[in-house]
Amino acid sequence: MLSMMMMMMMMTMTLTDIHKVSRHLSRAFIKLKTLSEACLWGLRIDSSLTRLQWRVFLHPIYVNLLVFQTVLQADASL
Repeated sequence: MLSMMMMMMMMTMTLTDIHKVSRHLSRAFIKLKTLSEACLWGLRIDSSLTRLQWRVFLHPIYVNLLVFQTVLQADASL
């Protein structure tokens, strides 16, 4: 069922959708880069962040990566 939904989503994606996904991905990578730079420069990230808050922060990045992977797989199969 899920794979069928993914197939339908891939078939209905337009170039505009792909552009939107790539824009979201670039924002997500900027967030990750900023976070890693903060760690490298020794800036302390607030240790009071709970696991749930980290999940909320990382969830959109993970979803964007999954969508991007799906788009790449669809493109490769064409």
